[in-house]
Order: sequence, then C-alpha cells, then structure tokens
Amino acid sequence: MLRQFLKYRTMPSIRQKIYNVISKHLCDSEFSRGDVLRIIDQDYPRTNHESILPSDYLCRDSLKKDPSNDDNRGNYQTYPRFLERLGRNRYRFVGWDGKEPDSIDAPVLRNVRVESQRQQTVQPKAQNVAPVVIAPGLSRRTGQSGTAALHATMPMIVTADFPTRQIGKTETNQLWSRIEGCLNAGLTEWRTRIVQLDQVTAIEARERGRVWTDNECFEGLVRSVLSNSTDWAKVEAVLPEMGSLFHGFDLRWYAQVSPSYVGKTVIPWFMAHRAGSLTLDRDLKNLILAAQKLVDYSKKHGSLEKYFTAMFNACKQDAKAVAVLLGSSASRDKLPTLGIPLAAEFLKNIGYDVSKPDRHICRAVGCFGWIRFTKWPDKTGTKAPKVTESELQSVMRIMEVFAKHVCMRTTFVDNAVWLLCAKSGLYMTNDCLAALSI
Repeated sequence: MLRQFLKYRTMPSIRQKIYNVISKHLCDSEFSRGDVLRIIDQDYPRTNHESILPSDYLCRDSLKKDPSNDDNRGNYQTYPRFLERLGRNRYRFVGWDGKEPDSIDAPVLRNVRVESQRQQTVQPKAQNVAPVVIAPGLSRRTGQSGTAALHATMPMIVTADFPTRQIGKTETNQLWSRIEGCLNAGLTEWRTRIVQLDQVTAIEARERGRVWTDNECFEGLVRSVLSNSTDWAKVEAVLPEMGSLFHGFDLRWYAQVSPSYVGKTVIPWFMAHRAGSLTLDRDLKNLILAAQKLVDYSKKHGSLEKYFTAMFNACKQDAKAVAVLLGSSASRDKLPTLGIPLAAEFLKNIGYDVSKPDRHICRAVGCFGWIRFTKWPDKTGTKAPKVTESELQSVMRIMEVFAKHVCMRTTFVDNAVWLLCAKSGLYMTNDCLAALSI
C-alpha cells in the first residue's frame, strides 16, 4: 500500500534527507553523526552513509575556523546551512540560512527561528502557547442563577506547554496538496463524504445565526457518543432510522429512561442493525447521566443553546477550550460519557469549528512529525499513540494551525485527514502517512 502513495512524491536528495530527519527528529536536542545515520536508516533505508557529513551543513558563522569546509565555503546550493557545531561530533539544528531557495525545501529559516527564540526569552511563556487545561479546584460557586452564573462558575483556564514543533505554510500547503492527491485518487467522492457528515454545513449555519434546540443539541451529542470505538460507516448506515429509537432525540425523555431499558431495548436494536461497539452499553447508559445534567442546564440558562453560547464566550470563543471543559477529567463541567475527543465531535455537530483529536488524527499528526507523543511504543500498521489530555489539546491546536495555513475550516481539514486514516476512508498505515510528509 505504501507504493500506492509514494508516487505523490519524489525521492529527496541527500541534503533534503539530512534536513528532513534532523528538523523532524533532532531539532530540539544535541546530536552526533551517529544519531543522524541511525534515523536516516529508519526513514530512508539503504542511503549511502559516506555522503552524510553534518559538518558540510554548518551555518556561515560556523565556517570561519572549520577547515573541513574549505572546499564548500559559499556553495549553498550543494551545502545548505542549518546546523551549528557544539563540540567534537556534537551538533544542533538552528534552521536554514535561506541561501539558494531551490537547494532544499526548508520552511524554518534560521533568522525566523532565532527571532522566535528571542521572543520566547523576553515574553511571558503564556503568550507563546495556545492549548488550555483545566486548573482543578479553581472553580467557584456563587448564589447567581441562569446564564450570568456560568461565567462565575467556569473553571479557570491556564495555558500549558506541549511537545510540538513549529510548522510553516510551505510545509503545510505541500502536505495538503499530497493529501488531496491521495483522496482524489483513492476516494473520489471524499468531498461529498465530508458534506454528508453535516459538520461543515452546521458551522456555516451557525455563522449565519442559526440556533439549536435542546433536542437538536442532544442529537449532536448522541451522534458523537456513537462514534466512539467503532467504524463510523456502521453508524452512518442507521442514522435515518435512529430518530424513532430515541423518540425524536427527545432530551427529557432520555433523561428519564433507566439503564435497564437501554440494556434491553436500545442496545439490542444497534446489535440487530450491526452497529454495535465495544463501549456502546457503557456509553449509552452514561448518556442518561449526561442528559440529566443537560436538562438541568437548560432550565437554569433558558436553553442549551444559551448555555453553550455562554460557555463559548467565557472561553473567549475558543472551541478547543470548550471541548476541554466538556471532556477533561479535571473539569467540573465535564459531561458524563465524554472525553475531549468526543466533546470536540459534539461541538462540531452543533456548529463549532474544532478538530476532534481521536486516534486517527493523533496518529496522523504524529506521523507528520508535528507532535512527539510520550507513549507510542508500537508504530506498526495503524497503531495509534497513547495520548494524555495535554497532548490532545496540542493536537487540536496544531490541526487549527494546519487549517489556517491552507485557508480551510479546521473541521474540513480534520475530516479530510480522518478519511485518510479511518476504516471508512483510505485506512492508511503509519508508514504511508509518514511518507506524505516527506
């Protein structure tokens, strides 16, 4: 399967290979030539080791006292400059000097990287990171009621660092072009598939001023919960019939059903329609608790639309932060049965533009080299990393940056990447995804 997608790229030159592996794997640490050789063998098997000499790629200010560069001094076409020598066989990545633009595809210019490092030194760290986490125990209760009370009871949001690297417009636009090429070749109706998910349409409708009823919000929640740990195509096939099963997605009706009713009536219906999942019984029973909380919120704030709008505004209109509030285990506003990925999926269903950091999106951004997950012991096949809540927030942010660089809605880009990875789409392996980013 890898060969099918490799046709969308050409094998890079040796200098491009060296830049790729260092900027992707070694950009934040010191390294030796041996480190480069080891990673080259992983990413580009059978590359000639004799042509891999980091000293050939030292920046201009490192050349003056380095006799090994006497023969290539000034030859920026053959030897682009992006390394600095720290000692005997010790180097670090500092970005590209930008000489001879056609020599390598290098989005991280050295002067930009230096300026970025300077700003991080003189500015407060909170201004340089965007993901949010909930600070446990910082929410406070007041005697207020209704929408006005939401701002007072909202947990405080604090910024958190994340293991990502900076991505540039050149890199992301080239990657997006390859993604479109793969989808056009292997899934010709992919744009129609995205439209049929109704999420981009919902976002456009919200931008035009549409509001959601309580039952429509509950329908969005049900759809998000059903997407957990299953092939979405199975659920998609029964969507037209689900309305009667959930009594027109009546929020107040479902809040009053019993777990035994779910076990005896709802679960067998899904199993009979071959739309079950490993977590379905647990999820739909926890959904009762979520429905009960939503009924309470609707009464206090006038409607669920007003509740979620107030939450969105309290989060400075950052849908990523709302997903954290609704899905984080540290949040007092967490809805039962939701984690951060399902909370993001729910928000997409009711018209908020955000990426769902599920297993497919996480392994994609990991394979693209944008995030180094702390736990990803097995990267074979379609195995996904084991992610923390902080890393989930990082994924949402990096996908938002990706979408902005290619001038698309986050949800549209998110759904396109999902179609690359999911069983309902191309089901690309990690090796294939990594090949797209080279």
